[in-house]
Amino acid sequence: MTLEGVLAHGRQVLAEAGIEDSSLDAWYLLEYVGKFDKGYYYLHGQEELEEEKHQEYETLIRKRAERIPLQYLTGMQEFMGLRFKVNSNVLIPRQDTELLVETALGVLRPGMRVLDLCTGSGCVMISLMHFAREIIGVGSDISKQALIVAKENAKANEAEVEWIRSDLFSNLSGCFDVIVSNPPYIPTQVIDTLMPEVRDFEPRRIVFLCSDCCRECFLS
Repeated sequence: MTLEGVLAHGRQVLAEAGIEDSSLDAWYLLEYVGKFDKGYYYLHGQEELEEEKHQEYETLIRKRAERIPLQYLTGMQEFMGLRFKVNSNVLIPRQDTELLVETALGVLRPGMRVLDLCTGSGCVMISLMHFAREIIGVGSDISKQALIVAKENAKANEAEVEWIRSDLFSNLSGCFDVIVSNPPYIPTQVIDTLMPEVRDFEPRRIVFLCSDCCRECFLS
């Protein structure tokens, strides 16, 4: 099947599955599998896609149709212009969280010790280290698996961060000039109303802060 035919089929499958951004997601998955950009696609749209890559694409399209998040399929998400590895052990970085980074950058000064509490993929702390430079970064999370991802992201983005496994402040010591945090904050009773991508696939073995009662509720 040609590149154009493969993409058209992928878009149709995702649209029929009710994927909101079906056209865009189908393209991103083809770009991921084919390792080419839109310029190449427009010049070579009538070329045949290799059978092995075609099968890989079809598998990913089926998984996306099952509402598995696009980022978990490609294993990557862009944040603050940087690329971050993501998997089912961490929440997917959201664009609105960039506001937290931008606000923190406005108050950071060289030599400050900065803590990112509930770091997840490490995207906030690593972005601060990238743009602020001469600060001392510490990232903490209760999840051992999340910290593994954060460490890999730090290495990939050349950020020297101290990673500590901690249930909030339990294993942390010393003073911090700035503390940033973007923890899960979805009320427990709202979980079942969320999009399937969030409800069924993003990690639940974390603390959700209930806005109605300010209690910490474990979901598993």
